[in-house]
Amino acid sequence: MNDFYITWEYLVIYLIPSIISIISLRLVKIQGTDQFYHELIIRAIKNNRNRFIKENPYIIGDNNMAYPQLLHWVLSFFPLKNIARNAIIINLFSTMISAISLFLFVNFILAFPQFDFLENQKKVVLLTGLAYASFPFSYDMINAKNMGISARGIGLFLGQAYLYLISLYLITENLYFLALLIPISILIFFSSAFSMQFILFATPIISALSLNIYIFIPLLLAFFICYGLKPHFFKGQFTHKKLYKLHLAERYILQTRFSIWRDLVYDFWILVFDKKVSMVEKIKYISSNSIVVVVSSMPFAILTLVYFIHNPTFPFLFIPILSCFMVFLLTCFRNTRFLGEPERYLEFCLGYLSIVAALGCMVFPSLYWLLFGYSVLFIALRLFFYVYYSKTNRNVIRRDEVKEIKENLERIIDEKPNNSNNILSNSTQYAKILLNPKWKTFWHPLFQQNVGKYHFVDLFPESYDFISENVIPDLIADFSINYFLCDYTRVESSRKHFIEGLEKKGIVLDNVMTNTDDNNLILYKVCQKS
Repeated sequence: MNDFYITWEYLVIYLIPSIISIISLRLVKIQGTDQFYHELIIRAIKNNRNRFIKENPYIIGDNNMAYPQLLHWVLSFFPLKNIARNAIIINLFSTMISAISLFLFVNFILAFPQFDFLENQKKVVLLTGLAYASFPFSYDMINAKNMGISARGIGLFLGQAYLYLISLYLITENLYFLALLIPISILIFFSSAFSMQFILFATPIISALSLNIYIFIPLLLAFFICYGLKPHFFKGQFTHKKLYKLHLAERYILQTRFSIWRDLVYDFWILVFDKKVSMVEKIKYISSNSIVVVVSSMPFAILTLVYFIHNPTFPFLFIPILSCFMVFLLTCFRNTRFLGEPERYLEFCLGYLSIVAALGCMVFPSLYWLLFGYSVLFIALRLFFYVYYSKTNRNVIRRDEVKEIKENLERIIDEKPNNSNNILSNSTQYAKILLNPKWKTFWHPLFQQNVGKYHFVDLFPESYDFISENVIPDLIADFSINYFLCDYTRVESSRKHFIEGLEKKGIVLDNVMTNTDDNNLILYKVCQKS
């Protein structure tokens, strides 16, 4: 190994995504509905003497808390009034630490003899930083890591660190790097479900590609340690995947896109010539296809492929990249898309793609700068679109209306305190916004099949977006609902018929607040129950 030194002057380039991310959060006002769920987990942990919780006390009915709680546990030690501000800090911290880890990794590996052929290693550090900062995919503002409280950013960093340690082990064969995979794996299990899925899928692939069984051992040890500590967590995660596989995928994911691969040979072309579909809807559908996302939002993957064909060396770089792409392909099929958006798995190898792109620039400089220019333009257009979207999109505006209803409900309950206030909404998205420590909200946590006597299919026979109107009278009666937020856009029968059906069950609703021009969103107080 050559003398190792760090080119600190280039670190600021790696931090560009963090800087742009903070600016974007200020400009783009799109707050995910999961924000309120995360806030309640933090509050519940704090009230549980800063210990992990087994169920969410603010959700109606018995529930299994199988959501990774490590980040929430850390935040529970801070004042609850700063939760919103902490969301921005989490975003900044996760993007910065990911950037710094890549910066240190590329500086470290360039000191090895494998890179002696490079005349200017500092230039590679610079070009890696420029490539890393110009991935359009990193600036997707509807990605959980870029909006509100989410462990996605921390999980992404831990998953990237996991791959870097594997690469360092492949280069040095030093068992120290292999041993570090154990605590990293444990942190991943308890902090991010998506990163947990990634290492479970990618590790055996990396082990097979490198012909090294030892790479698989730290993950197994970490799994058995974590399972021994929190068996209910893994059981809940298994149920979550089971519900997605059996019910949610068919009714929620596959209805909007039959097949990622069929799109390319059939659905795209049918859509393009369909005069009934607007141009905006056509662009939205085509651009959200996972294959299109990779080509358009990760353009340096093209240079990586070209360079690999030109110089198929550096297995410690190409094996992690190949494993990420194999996980991407494995989750692209119709029967495996319930495992998450396939392109998200490629985010774990953005650092590797940046390094290989920098190496590729030495051989194909024109292609590098062409892709760089395209990426900068794409990022500018993407950020402009999100600013426009946050100010005009009806769904975003409607969420703000639900927040106003929630604030009004808080005032009503504060005036007439009641320890047993229970809230129900037929919209699952609005139910998450209504989550509040002042009452209990009916919401299916997806870590169990039943809520009381109601199976998932009873509640959501068609779509997870809304509860079946047929079961709402029984829910109101069985769970002693005090307030009901009805989204009439989710009610198939006429409004009169819906109200009469409730009255037949002895349920009388009193209009408390109507907050929309079209009168389709109404908060009711349940005044009488038989």
